Amino acid sequence: MGELADAWSMEGRPNLWGVVPKVLEMQSEAGAAGTLHGSLQAGALSTTFTSSQGLLLMLPNMFKIAGELTAAVIHVAARSIATHALSIFGDHSDVMAARQTGFAMLASASVQEAHDFALIAHLSTLESRVPFLHFFDGFRTSHEVTKIESVGDDSLRRLVDEELIAAHRQRSLNPNRPVLRGSAQNPDVFFQAREAANPYYDLVPRIVAEAMDRLASETGRHYSLFEYHGAPDAETVMVIMGSGAGAAIEAVERLVSQGEKVGTVVVRLYRPFDVGAFLATVPSSVRRVVVMDRTKEPGAVGDPLYLDVVTALAEGGVAADVYAGRYGLSSKEFTPSMVAGAFAEVSGSSPRRHFTVGIVDDVSKLSIDYDAGWWVEPDDVTRAVFYGLGSDGTVGANKNSVKVIGEQTPLYAQGYFVYDSKKAGSRTISHLRVSPREIRSTYLIESADFVAVHQFDLLGTDNALEIARPSGRVLINSP
Repeated sequence: MGELADAWSMEGRPNLWGVVPKVLEMQSEAGAAGTLHGSLQAGALSTTFTSSQGLLLMLPNMFKIAGELTAAVIHVAARSIATHALSIFGDHSDVMAARQTGFAMLASASVQEAHDFALIAHLSTLESRVPFLHFFDGFRTSHEVTKIESVGDDSLRRLVDEELIAAHRQRSLNPNRPVLRGSAQNPDVFFQAREAANPYYDLVPRIVAEAMDRLASETGRHYSLFEYHGAPDAETVMVIMGSGAGAAIEAVERLVSQGEKVGTVVVRLYRPFDVGAFLATVPSSVRRVVVMDRTKEPGAVGDPLYLDVVTALAEGGVAADVYAGRYGLSSKEFTPSMVAGAFAEVSGSSPRRHFTVGIVDDVSKLSIDYDAGWWVEPDDVTRAVFYGLGSDGTVGANKNSVKVIGEQTPLYAQGYFVYDSKKAGSRTISHLRVSPREIRSTYLIESADFVAVHQFDLLGTDNALEIARPSGRVLINSP
């Protein structure tokens, strides 16, 4: 994100108002957040991008920005926090560490949604004055190349309220309009002032829903605070947030077609958590709810989304059994087969209240079994996998292929690229899908129509042909 913004600024690419944005690089994310805070206090429309440890360095300034009710957006490619080891890959560890800051939290589950929700976050923060943390999954969403429909400048002008921007500028620190801000307070008034922000947060869900409706009227793409997919009389419902929603929706559609009474609720606005909107989304027939968290909070009764759902159901008087699943830490694969396994677990005779899926846990025995072969991708999706080495051109060529197909044909194309963290010189695997319909699959290809091995030596170190489906085509670059 920062790289693209920097490139656009260097090219002199103007924003909606004909101004070339300034991009400032600080010594760390702590400095970036401090500069963001100062820029906002001067009345500028300001944003920043971060993830992982960088987000943790921004927390002190985030508390200040939110406490002062300042319109701002931080875009986060959600990634693991270093614990027993460093990991550069994706989960929700970082954003869950920021949920007490007072920032509203908006989660997008795909590349198209990341594009649309970035706009929704900026529209909503200007109206609500509550700052927004807009996040999507690191790598799985941030590094996917796929075909989307962009919002044009004419649409942006109709959607952005110039009066709200003027109001934001009017709230800037100015010696001609003196205000008291950033003071120190004693027990006599601090608590009261802290509670005085409540009405602003109460309005956020309505403001976000209205921004979603305005975007829908402009683009035809409809979103809601919580989105339900599945049987209208579902007895078992999965609650999930982020890119895992793609796999969950695909699995639910397959299970419903087989007569299963299941569904899934995709969380969009995570903070403030609108209990009423959530309860209105869950079918009244529900008996079991399985909540999938993509983070681990050691020592807690449950992970964050699970605790919120338990509380919401209790406050709404919904008598459903609630189960907690953990998946996808550090970009661990999460597939429709695992979703089906989670549904089978909680619908069984002796379900575990807390479980993990996607790993074999031989220590605490929390992992559940699932049938890895249950899910077969639809026939209208063409799947290709390319093996190469870092910097050999394979990834770049495949990105170009996706762009050519997406731009020059009516087909949808998706590219996702698996790197070793050592980057150059290590193995790369490119996963490409092409389909006449929108592609929602947010997991690696398991059965490819076409496999290309661009480095002959990989045949001796990798079982590169295992991924080819029966009667699939294989291309080997041989000496």
